[in-house]
Amino acid sequence: MKFLNLFGFLFLFIVSCSEDDSSFDDEFISNVSISSYKITSDSENYEPSQWSFKTITVGEVINNKIISETSQYFQNGISLGAAVPTLQYFYDGDLLVSTVKNGTSTEVEDIDTKHFFYDENQNLVGINWEYKGGIAYYRLVHVSSSMVYFERINLPYNDSSAQIQSRHIIEFDQNNNVIIAGNDNDLDGVISNKYQYSYFNGNLISVKKPNNTILTFEYSNVIDNFSVLREHSYGKKILHYLIQSITLFLTKIIPVCNLLIYQQQI
Repeated sequence: MKFLNLFGFLFLFIVSCSEDDSSFDDEFISNVSISSYKITSDSENYEPSQWSFKTITVGEVINNKIISETSQYFQNGISLGAAVPTLQYFYDGDLLVSTVKNGTSTEVEDIDTKHFFYDENQNLVGINWEYKGGIAYYRLVHVSSSMVYFERINLPYNDSSAQIQSRHIIEFDQNNNVIIAGNDNDLDGVISNKYQYSYFNGNLISVKKPNNTILTFEYSNVIDNFSVLREHSYGKKILHYLIQSITLFLTKIIPVCNLLIYQQQI
């Protein structure tokens, strides 16, 4: 598979995946109250020797915002120790200012910290993403109330000598849904490969790809409670920006969708 094809797939899948969790409207979100959550994941290995591994993660939630997570690990049904802090969210009022994921003894979970920076109007203008292999910098240029340049740069957002490494252009509707997005390959303010998104009752119902192929989506009545938590914790626009950061940095993957994880509210 060619690199550009992989990029297009991730761009489409991740944006669609994020919206696919939003099978409810703003009124529903405002009426939901979640106090905590529990995630249990299991894995097994049969070669060369049979063993099983389980992780139980418990999240603390205040005002529908994620505050922290602790995780306890089991091997072959035996606890490997008491639950340990694995994730923390920090806020300044209603604004998320950082998230800290603590590394464990396994290679699966590396240290991961994100810092979010805002202007005087509470618009997100910069992200510093620290991970085990280094640090990635992102800058957001608010061209208008509905259009944003989301840029991967080589230095912090407020460094005047920072150089643009890549850029996405994102357009929002009045409900902060992404309606147009794509690469600005020439850095001239023109989208090089335009994706167009359509909604009904807050749900993504179709995507028009650059080659004019149209994908459509249908929904069940099942509600993903993590969509409520993510939207309250990050804010709708920041979630979209984090999605864009994946396509600007394909080697870094974040769990935008809760795939292959059994979750229950406690």
